[in-house]
Amino acid sequence: MISQENLIEKETIIFKDLSDILGPNVHEQSFVFKGFIFGICTKGYIKLKINYNTHHICQNGIFIIIPQHIIHIKECSSDFEMKVMHILPDFLCALPITPDFSLLKQTASTPCLQLQEKDSEEIITLYNIIDHHAKNSDIKKTLTLSLILIITSLFNKNNHNILQPASRQEELTHRFFDLLLQHYTEERNVIFYANKLCITPKYLSMTIKSVTGYSIQKWINEVIIIEAKRYIKTTTYTIQQISEELNFHTSSSFVRFFKQHTGYTPLEYRKR
Repeated sequence: MISQENLIEKETIIFKDLSDILGPNVHEQSFVFKGFIFGICTKGYIKLKINYNTHHICQNGIFIIIPQHIIHIKECSSDFEMKVMHILPDFLCALPITPDFSLLKQTASTPCLQLQEKDSEEIITLYNIIDHHAKNSDIKKTLTLSLILIITSLFNKNNHNILQPASRQEELTHRFFDLLLQHYTEERNVIFYANKLCITPKYLSMTIKSVTGYSIQKWINEVIIIEAKRYIKTTTYTIQQISEELNFHTSSSFVRFFKQHTGYTPLEYRKR
């Protein structure tokens, strides 16, 4: 039986262009990262769906995505370029100065910010300096901390936009997504999540549909498909191994589920 640890990134800090991470065809891809993502658009535009909200990010736009959020690339321009910094929580916990985690979490509701050109240039310059010193661990860590503090301070200046009070239904939806991304491999039943939130399954279903426009079951299936695609694309695991990791009773039931939601069998998808 393979372990989840086999799929966790080995580096605590990763600096890349988005196309280097996802390949040249980034459009219509979905994924879930285990760490924080800081991104800045340097050219063109991109439309990202983070959980159930769509955000339009153009040149000099910056975003923060906190761990265990569903990210779906809906659209991007042909000239689109974006620099991305992916940081695992272990790195942040080991820093001598801890960034404001409460502020980082609050960005879940308003994760994007349009920067002035001078602020954008400052971040890109520092980003390139860090990338240049990538082989020197101490320099890389120190400069990365500086970059994180600069980015969080920019969001802090705009916290009047971030700290919008959430409605009861929005708060329940946020909590549902937190639970979903913790338990989706073991629990795919609405009753489980409703019990965790101390509400009825009917009320939870109505709330999720009202806030996101999609049913709970669609979101559960979406996360499973994202994770299945990640296993298929980034590992050499057999279909049997992947089905075991995702807690399907048999590999054939996994194959049926995958084809129902993608139009391809897992092997066909891997060949593509």
